[in-house]
Amino acid sequence: MEPREGNLCGWCPERIVQVECDTCKVIKYCSAWCQTMDEPRHRKDCHRIKVTREKMEAEEGALRAHPGNFLMPANVFETAVGRFGELPGTAAYMSAKLEAALALSEVRTRTAV
Repeated sequence: MEPREGNLCGWCPERIVQVECDTCKVIKYCSAWCQTMDEPRHRKDCHRIKVTREKMEAEEGALRAHPGNFLMPANVFETAVGRFGELPGTAAYMSAKLEAALALSEVRTRTAV
């Protein structure tokens, strides 16, 4: 299935979008009515996106707060460019980021992909 154009309503073929899902920020609608109509279908994807995004943000926060030690430097996002994945402390973040990307890939909109 091809992704829907970024400017199409998530429920109907309307091209003017005015409302965005407050939770996932991925699906857009032409009206609150269309958002309400799509809610039962969208609920599962939306929840998964929210949960995986929160997990990724928590892991990122932990890495950014890490003071640095002999296994992993401080400011790992800036100081370990090119070798980020080799550091043992980054595995949980990379796993969470992959889960978030997979959750987004389930939603067929250009915003998600």
